[in-house]
Amino acid sequence: MKGNIDEVFLLNQRVSIGHQIREIRESKGITKEELAVSMGIKSSTISKVELGKWNFDLKMFSLFSSHLSFKIKLDLSE
Repeated sequence: MKGNIDEVFLLNQRVSIGHQIREIRESKGITKEELAVSMGIKSSTISKVELGKWNFDLKMFSLFSSHLSFKIKLDLSE
């Protein structure tokens, strides 16, 4: 894909980030429902993000970061 970001790479990153978000949420003892209420979104959205099935943007990622108290560190190397 000349000039475009590899879609497989993006999917893998989305799945990896979703798994990390779930691990952080669970380590803090927060349910999907509790997190959804505090973020003002549906719990099904939380599920989709955690499964890597939601193509979220930086605004949404920042919202997760804020509500779960983690810092965003990007590593774009591959």
